[in-house]
Amino acid sequence: MTVEEVRRKRLLNEQAQDALLLEKRQTERQQDRYQHLFFQEKQLAEGLVEKYYGTRSGAQYEEYIEQVRRDEWQVLETLEEIQEKWQKQERQLEDQNERLYQEELALLKAEEEEWDGQS
Repeated sequence: MTVEEVRRKRLLNEQAQDALLLEKRQTERQQDRYQHLFFQEKQLAEGLVEKYYGTRSGAQYEEYIEQVRRDEWQVLETLEEIQEKWQKQERQLEDQNERLYQEELALLKAEEEEWDGQS
């Protein structure tokens, strides 16, 4: 492999890292929005439970709050799994970038030694 090929691969690797970072940031913002929405939904439902406590409607709202909590847990767990996958992918890209960097250095050193041998 030539130095230029290694540099192209490193550039592609760095672009993949940038894309992953952007995707992570967007997902973190989405996660914050979900948490805020779940919080608002629970507050609203808790207010209705308080208002209708002891009635049939109050019991239905209590069940609804529990469903919202289960949904929130499921969404946040899924987002956490996605983040773990990204962390693994990020480590792989960093390792690959380091290997390519070392390969580029070795190729440059070999070229330099070849030029010194020709002089």
